[in-house]
Amino acid sequence: MNTMQKLMAHWMRCDVCVQLPDGQRMVTIRVRPNDTIKSLRLHLVRQGVTSWKMDFTYRGNQLGENETLEENHITTGSVLILVRNE
Repeated sequence: MNTMQKLMAHWMRCDVCVQLPDGQRMVTIRVRPNDTIKSLRLHLVRQGVTSWKMDFTYRGNQLGENETLEENHITTGSVLILVRNE
């Protein structure tokens, strides 16, 4: 990634939707492409959604805590699904 792309990833924002485990509610969160899944959890907690015992999935793949949204090709309009740990 060149310097210009890194700078743009730092300032650019995108809105992603998170479908909650109840299946009836979705929360929209404004994030940066270089944010991690862990920071996404913090955004949810600020909105009153506890997500610590749940996993995020995107396109059928479970996302790791330290992976960035950019690494998983998550952009504006993407829908992440929050599922309970079993």
